[in-house]
Amino acid sequence: MKSIRILIGFIFLIIMMSYACNNPNKMVQPSVEKSELSILMLNLTIGLDTQKNYLLNGRAQAIPELLQHLKIATPTWPLKKNENFNYLADDFIEVCGKFYTSKNSNKTLEYNAVIQSCKACHLNYCPGPLKKINKMFAETSL
Repeated sequence: MKSIRILIGFIFLIIMMSYACNNPNKMVQPSVEKSELSILMLNLTIGLDTQKNYLLNGRAQAIPELLQHLKIATPTWPLKKNENFNYLADDFIEVCGKFYTSKNSNKTLEYNAVIQSCKACHLNYCPGPLKKINKMFAETSL
């Protein structure tokens, strides 16, 4: 079962890389004004938007491997990055891991937990993207 998850994750990574190569304007490219962390966040947003579209079609894919760089990427304002940031980053990584490994047939709740984790961090650091984040939640049917 674990090897199937790894295989699915690998396939998704190949699809994302293929998509990025075929659509270079979609992935955010580094610029003088953007920090490593802001570029990472913009690319995570693209990945999560793609994930939301998969959910709307009844399937789920793995979150990109960008997560491994979350805590080490240079932020726009380095002095604002502290232990609380690391705690929130760890929470985000953990929630993404639960989303990926969940056997729940309705992944929408786990996806929304990922977005809620984004929101929790952005309430403390860099609130600018909150409007976009609030639009990323998937509708749930209860």
